[in-house]
Amino acid sequence: MKIINCNICNYGNKQEKKNQISIICKNCLAMTNLTATEFNYYEAGGQDIPSKKKKIERKKNSEARFEIIKKHIFSKNLFIDIGCGSGEMLEVSKDYFNSSLGYEHDVDLFKYSLSENLNVINGDLQREHLNDFKLSKDDEILLTLSHVIEHTKDPINLLKNIFEKISFKKLIYLEVPLYTGFSFQSKGYESSLWYDQHLNLYHQKTFKYFAKQLNFRIIENGYRNFYADKFQKKNLIKAFFKKPFSSMISLITKKKSNSLSDVLFKDYGYIIARKN
Repeated sequence: MKIINCNICNYGNKQEKKNQISIICKNCLAMTNLTATEFNYYEAGGQDIPSKKKKIERKKNSEARFEIIKKHIFSKNLFIDIGCGSGEMLEVSKDYFNSSLGYEHDVDLFKYSLSENLNVINGDLQREHLNDFKLSKDDEILLTLSHVIEHTKDPINLLKNIFEKISFKKLIYLEVPLYTGFSFQSKGYESSLWYDQHLNLYHQKTFKYFAKQLNFRIIENGYRNFYADKFQKKNLIKAFFKKPFSSMISLITKKKSNSLSDVLFKDYGYIIARKN
């Protein structure tokens, strides 16, 4: 019997079968993908350059995220998006912030974002990058990582390093794929959420482990789904009747900023947190 250490909390979990391809951690409840490959995103992997249709969908996703986040925004001087992809979060942020800064490892996506006149760096966040912005000690920076930490073997250390380089107060938005949602629960390893670039799938309770380890305060948590999924009417009906009681509760308690697909599919989880 082999012991597999969790990517999130390093807890040793038992691999019961030789051909086992996933393990749910008994400590933090994250699911480790035993078939995944850790990519060097400077060289391969990541998003594609979007078609016009995909560009619209990604922008709609970004608008939906800001609908969720906006009530928590107090300081409008700077927005930072880690793993900004083709830059839609940066585009939408112009409605909310005076300045924005994105980080993207993929060279093609970086060049694409530059061609869209976005402020993007092809590399990792460094403390001196913030010197170009007129920030006071009372400013709070919005920092988002959407669909980033599931691609790394050590998300705790990644976030720790990022937080240490931002000496200002931080409003944090994290979004990840969940194995507890309709897609994975219905399709399992045939789900689009399960592929070689996702080293981990998450449980909402995993965020509590993040908060404890990284000393931040969760002020909101919830579920999201991508814009295109709003139109899957047959799957919405299936998702409702898969868990009718909990689905009814979800619909009754649905926030204005959430769509029906967000609260019925629950394929992606998010938290909003604060850290000094």
